[in-house]
Amino acid sequence: MKVAFDISILGAEERTPENRTGIYKAIEALLKHLLLLKKQGLAEDLELMGFSSDFRQLETSQEVWQNLLNGMVGTEEKYPYLGKLLLSPVQKMALRLSDRKALRKLSKKPYLLESIAMWVFRPFFRQVSRQWSSVIAKHMPHGTIVHIPFTRDVDKFPPTSGLIRVVTCYDLTPILCEARSKLNPKEKAKHEAMLNLMTPDDFVCCISNSAQQDLFAFRPDLKLENLVVTYLGADMERFSPVSDGLTLANVRRNYNIPESAPYLLTVGTLFYPHKNVAFAIRNFLEICDKQSIADDFVLVLCGGKRKFTAEVEALFLKHSAHRHRVIVTGYVADADLSALYSGATGFVLPSLYEGFGLPVLEAMQCGTPVLCSNTASLPEVGGDAALYASPTDGTEFQQQIVTLLNNPELRQQMVKKGFEQAKKFSWEQSAKDTLVVYRKAYESFLAGTPT
Repeated sequence: MKVAFDISILGAEERTPENRTGIYKAIEALLKHLLLLKKQGLAEDLELMGFSSDFRQLETSQEVWQNLLNGMVGTEEKYPYLGKLLLSPVQKMALRLSDRKALRKLSKKPYLLESIAMWVFRPFFRQVSRQWSSVIAKHMPHGTIVHIPFTRDVDKFPPTSGLIRVVTCYDLTPILCEARSKLNPKEKAKHEAMLNLMTPDDFVCCISNSAQQDLFAFRPDLKLENLVVTYLGADMERFSPVSDGLTLANVRRNYNIPESAPYLLTVGTLFYPHKNVAFAIRNFLEICDKQSIADDFVLVLCGGKRKFTAEVEALFLKHSAHRHRVIVTGYVADADLSALYSGATGFVLPSLYEGFGLPVLEAMQCGTPVLCSNTASLPEVGGDAALYASPTDGTEFQQQIVTLLNNPELRQQMVKKGFEQAKKFSWEQSAKDTLVVYRKAYESFLAGTPT
C-alpha cells in the first residue's frame, strides 16, 4: 500500500517559524507517528513517500522529510522523496528564480527579491506549478494513495483512474464563519471551489465530528462512510506542566509579563476574525472596569503580530485606565509555550469557529483550566473538563471569566479533569485512525467498485 504524502506546507512554513500554523503542527505530528507505527511493526503494509505539490518548496520540503526520517526508522529502510530529479529544464529555471539560497548571493534581502520574482513571473510560475503536479502524478505507481493534507490543494491532483485521493478537512471556517468570509470573500470562493472538486470516491479525514457534519452539510452528495473522523492529538513531548520557578520567571521577563501578576492567557491573531480575540479583550477590560477580579490580573495575548486593529485601538482608548493590563507577546517559540500555559491562572479561547481546537488540549496538558466557546468542535475537545460560554454573549462570557478567576477550588477540579480529558486524544491514535482510512481506500480501489 503506497502512500504519497504532500508535505509542501511543512516546506513553506519551515522557512518562517513565526508563521507556523496549527495545520503545520498537525501534519508534522501525524507523519512522525505514521513513521513510528511503521518502525514498531504496526504498519507493515504502509510504504510512505514524501513530495511537495509546490515546486518552489522542493528543497525545503526535502530537508523537512529527511529530518522527519532521522532517528525514526532503521537505516535499511528507504522512504523516497519525489523531488528535483523529476523537474524539466523549464521547471528547474523557475525553481532557481525562487531559490532563496541563490538569491542570498545577490542580495542581503532574499525575501524581497523572491517577492519581486514571484510578482513579475506570476503567470509563468502558475503554469509551471500546474505542470509540476502532473509530473508528480505520472511518476506515482498505479494505485498510489495521494494524501492531500489541506483542502486548498485538491485541484492539484484531479481524480484519475490510477490514483486514490485521501484529503484532510480541518474546517469550513472561510465558508461558515461570516466574520471571516466578509473580510475575505475571495478566500470563501476559493474554499468552496476546492470542496466542490471533491468526488464521492474520495476519502476524507475530518479532524472532528463537527468538521465531518459541516462538510457533509455542504456536500451531501459525498458518501458519509467515506468521511472519517480522525481526531488530532495532544503532543505530550511539547506540552506538559512547568513548575520550575526560574523557567517561569524567565518566560515572564521575555514576554514583558509583570513578575507577580496573575494572568489570563489567550492565543490567536488579531487579523483572523473567527478567533474573536477583540471579543476577549473587550470583555476583559469591561470586567476590569467593574472591578470584578483582582486589580493585578492581566490578559496575555499569545501569538500573532503586535499591531492592533482599529477595533482594538478603540477599546484601548475607551478603557485607557486598564490598557496596561492587556499584554501582547507577539510570536512565541514552541519551547516557551508550555511555561506560558503553566504560569496562567486560566486559559480562554473565545473562537467563533474551530475545526478542532488544539490550544484547549495544550492548556489542559499543562495543568491550566480552560474556558472556551460552546460552538463547533470545542465541546467535543473540552468535554466536561472545561467551562463554556457563547462567543457572542459578552455577559455570559464575563460571568464565566469571573467564575474561573475567582474560584481556586473549581480551578483545581478543572485541572484534574483536564489531564484526564487530554489523555483521550493522542497522535498515536490519530495515526492509527489515518492508517485505517488508507486501508479502506486501498481496499475499495482493489475491489474496483467505490464504496
